[in-house]
Amino acid sequence: MIAYLLKSATCLALLLAFYYVVLEREKMHNFNRFYLLGSVFFSFLAPLYVIYIDATPIIFEAAEDTIVFSSADMSKTMIITEKSFDYIPILIGFYSMISIILLFRFGKNLCNIIQKTRNNSKIKYQKAVLVLVDDKILPYTFWNFIFINKREYKEKKIEQELFTHELTHVTQKHTADILILEFIQCLFWINPFIILLKKSVQLNHEFLADETVINEHKNIFQYQHLLLNKAAWNNKYYLASNLNYSLTKKRLKMMTTQSSRTKTWIKKLAVIPLLAGFIFLFAERVEAQKIINIIEEEIETINEQNIILETVEEQIFSNQGEKINTGFIDLNGKKHYFVTIDNSTKYYNRKGQLANKAGKVVSNLKTNASDVIPDNYIRKTYFNGKVFCEFFDDIPNNNKRKKEIKELEELVESLDNISMINYIKKYKDNDVLYYYNGKSIKHTKALNLINNNRPIDMLTRYVDGKMVINLNKENQKKNIQIHPLKLTRKYLKK
Repeated sequence: MIAYLLKSATCLALLLAFYYVVLEREKMHNFNRFYLLGSVFFSFLAPLYVIYIDATPIIFEAAEDTIVFSSADMSKTMIITEKSFDYIPILIGFYSMISIILLFRFGKNLCNIIQKTRNNSKIKYQKAVLVLVDDKILPYTFWNFIFINKREYKEKKIEQELFTHELTHVTQKHTADILILEFIQCLFWINPFIILLKKSVQLNHEFLADETVINEHKNIFQYQHLLLNKAAWNNKYYLASNLNYSLTKKRLKMMTTQSSRTKTWIKKLAVIPLLAGFIFLFAERVEAQKIINIIEEEIETINEQNIILETVEEQIFSNQGEKINTGFIDLNGKKHYFVTIDNSTKYYNRKGQLANKAGKVVSNLKTNASDVIPDNYIRKTYFNGKVFCEFFDDIPNNNKRKKEIKELEELVESLDNISMINYIKKYKDNDVLYYYNGKSIKHTKALNLINNNRPIDMLTRYVDGKMVINLNKENQKKNIQIHPLKLTRKYLKK
């Protein structure tokens, strides 16, 4: 915000400098009026313009989802930071308070002028309304009201040149310029160049009114003497257009100035490249950078002495002799199903999507059931008798095969509604394979373990049509040594 205000103030200062040096001396007051009013709005908008520039591509090398845990690298350090006092709310409050005071003064002066129009007699005069007041004042204008002394009006002591002067302010709506700038000044009072701009606008109004009087009455010398005779008068309404505003040598000299048409056109056209240059100078520049991400291979080192991951795991061998570990593991606070083939591990979330070691989804697509474990068709995985995750059903169009798998899935899912002892009683050795802490056991041994009320975790799964129940001591930790599940080719073959 501070940078914006500084840019805006600097832009307005340069526009005013160009006006004082180049434009003000020429008799092109209508053009100058719009130049001055446009300058304040241009100074607000130019810093907001954004220019995009090309930049050389930045190669950003990063290891995606790299997590390193090491007790040697973790030192206990206490960092004490002292919170600094925030002055921003105080400055904003102070700025707002000044703006409110100025707006209150602005509103009060408006009310005073409006009240004056209501409390005094009025007379229609051409395109204006004369407000006859008892105060001994010089004529001044606010909107389409011309305030004059009642006695002087009745005695016809007010010169016709003065009426022409004030009527020019009415017809050209000079009050609108003053009100706009006064309101802007209340909000941006911290910008001193707005005050200078407002004075230049009011002086230009007088140039316009003087020019109209001279063109209509054709007597410059008499009009100048009339203004000099009224110079000692002082009106107190700063929102109005006053006859003797800034009656200086500059204003008197402007009445006799003659400007070349060619010269004025050249100066008018010079404004175009000026504004274009200021847009380029004060606009905000944004580099359109092309960022090339080089993602290195994921690295994760876990110091198992400090971080213990609770897992349930089993180990089998494929037809090709590959060692396969499967089970469940917590990643980033969420449970995942994992499959380790030799030294390569894949993780799957509850939606069957492939994830990395940090638990972040790698692919939004659901994994094919035939791709989870080689030589196996894993459509669903189960944890404590409940479906944990499902994979995409990519089995060939074999209705009999699908029916068998569906029956097995319904069997496993029914575990949640059957007690563990009844479940094991229901399925004997010819139906399922039993393992306890990685060792193959018989159906009777499994029943004894359950009957002895030992705290047991049960992991159920099926491998290509064969149910496998793995029993473990509750809360078994990682690295349980489970003997390979020796499945025959009959059970591994699709």
